[in-house]
Amino acid sequence: EIRGQLLPVPCFAAGVEDTPPARTTLGQNYPNPFNPTTTITFDLANPGYVRLDVFDVAGHHVATLVDGVKPAGTAEAVWNGHDTTGRPASSGVYFYRLIAGGMSQTKKMVLLK
Repeated sequence: EIRGQLLPVPCFAAGVEDTPPARTTLGQNYPNPFNPTTTITFDLANPGYVRLDVFDVAGHHVATLVDGVKPAGTAEAVWNGHDTTGRPASSGVYFYRLIAGGMSQTKKMVLLK
């Protein structure tokens, strides 16, 4: 016969979210191709100013998704396929560019209607 009392024991584990990424990186959007929205993820090694913009294949600015200070860690932005004036963007290839921590990264995505 075993007698005793079970007591809850607090447990604290350091997860991935507790540790900032080793470097700032821009992830591939998903879904890709997309319609009507897509999500863009990025990892920030340090807190600081972040800008995430969308451009068409001719290099024209289409939309700004992030423009401000962000904490270190993983973040995401959603593009609804509209330009800065609220008009729907046409089907085609677009580029998104992350500027953060003194670096710039660009990736490609496809909007299909």
